Amino acid sequence: MRFKIIYKSIIFTTLLFSLNVEAQTKIDIPKSKFNNSLNKAINRISYDFLGKERGSIKIDPIDQNTIRIELSFYLKKDVQQDDWRIDINPSFLPIFNWAPHVTPTDRNIIAQHVFRQPALIASDNIKVLMVIPDVDLINQMQSVGWYMDMNVPENTLTLGMSNSKATDHVIFERKVGAAYPSGIIKFAFFIKCFTDNDVVKNPFREVASFFWQRWGKNLLSKGNPSKGSMEPYVVHTYNWAFKSWKSQVWQEFELDGKRVGAPVFIVNVTQSPNFKGVVDEREFRSIWNQAWFSSLRSASGLYRYARRTNNEELRNKALMTKELALSFPKEKGFSMV
Repeated sequence: MRFKIIYKSIIFTTLLFSLNVEAQTKIDIPKSKFNNSLNKAINRISYDFLGKERGSIKIDPIDQNTIRIELSFYLKKDVQQDDWRIDINPSFLPIFNWAPHVTPTDRNIIAQHVFRQPALIASDNIKVLMVIPDVDLINQMQSVGWYMDMNVPENTLTLGMSNSKATDHVIFERKVGAAYPSGIIKFAFFIKCFTDNDVVKNPFREVASFFWQRWGKNLLSKGNPSKGSMEPYVVHTYNWAFKSWKSQVWQEFELDGKRVGAPVFIVNVTQSPNFKGVVDEREFRSIWNQAWFSSLRSASGLYRYARRTNNEELRNKALMTKELALSFPKEKGFSMV
């Protein structure tokens, strides 16, 4: 009996300790400055101390659908902390979740290396929530990289700071050793919430528009990534794929009575028409249509270019790739994996 009492006491003490740690290390962001729709869409936003600093919070409305949240930490001395994170818990149960990378376990993160156009999206039939890191701060080259994560079973969208390492091809994990120098450390992000049916059905257009209006348009006007028209690069690429390297790149054949085709998954230098040595294809010739490499995604751009330039040959190639994708084995819908 004494053993049981002690055992229960240990459990109770451990429980109190766990609750205490949570209370000390997670800070709630007040929702008083959120607009009504955003207030209803979010259950809780909480973040970690950075070292012993709780930081200061600044919330700015951007428009009727968008707010910007900035956290600032004044560090009196250098701080080593392997992981810092902010968790956003929607108040609704999403039926659609999207993140720009995969995080199959709790160890994994969407490292800054693969941000590209970073956003986390969650929606039901009525509303959509979007979380977008402020890339202006990222571009200031802070001491520790940023990351994102999405835990669908726990309905949590996460942004954070941590060192990272690549494992299993391009899957990333947290890496110990993150260190913050004394001074001011800032972290900021945008939250967008919409109940418009068009945006709920297609949130990607809104995210892309936000990036274009806030960053892309200005960068392009300054000549980034390249001054002048991109048209010569497009022409060169399509000439390479469908003319000078056509026999190596373009694969065309009959499938179930339909003419289909697509670019091959990969080619290498030994397949160049100018290479004098022995051709050594790295692997057997294949066409891929899945999350990593999608011929259909390439065909979409090819079709738009062909339509704009009235190029019937390239248009037909794009349509053949579409027909190939539609010929995939299906069970209860399409699978691109």
